[in-house]
Amino acid sequence: MIRASIVTPPATLPVYLEQAKTHLAIPLSETEHDELILALIGAATEVCEQITNRKFISQTIDLYLPDFPALNIIELPYGTLQNVGSIKYIDEALGEQTFTSAGYQVDGAGIVGLIMLKEDYDWPEVGDELLRGVTIRFTCGYGDATAVPKAIKQAILLYVGTLYANRETVGMGSFNEIPDTVNLLLASYRIYGFQ
Repeated sequence: MIRASIVTPPATLPVYLEQAKTHLAIPLSETEHDELILALIGAATEVCEQITNRKFISQTIDLYLPDFPALNIIELPYGTLQNVGSIKYIDEALGEQTFTSAGYQVDGAGIVGLIMLKEDYDWPEVGDELLRGVTIRFTCGYGDATAVPKAIKQAILLYVGTLYANRETVGMGSFNEIPDTVNLLLASYRIYGFQ
């Protein structure tokens, strides 16, 4: 299970209010439901991020590990790694330390971001039985809304449409699944292996 928290949230949503209103065939001049539509965009974005195991708009995350891995590579969740800000750990005396950036290299070119220990370096010793023995701060996401892939934006818009049309409480079995088209649009962006 991924144990992480958002340090710097995304500055915008991946889909603009005007795009959603156009998709919903609501005139831009009508503002009565703007607050609701923005909330639905936020909810649809969260669901689509959960489906793909990605973050769409740039944000800074703290990832918590109990210890450094036995291997020399750490895989980072959420895809589209932009940078690693720091690697901090709790030493055996229970003091917080920062692992030198000279001791590792970062690769954000793949589906998941990688941190690899450099030759002649070892991961430091971490205090015993800590849930947050290691904290890795990194920034991930496609960038701003203009950089988010079109298929992801379309999936969000389709799900906003579904939520808008069914915004009242519904019973089990009536409406409890993500529309197939949303899953289809997100399928090629899904990252497997992180829970």
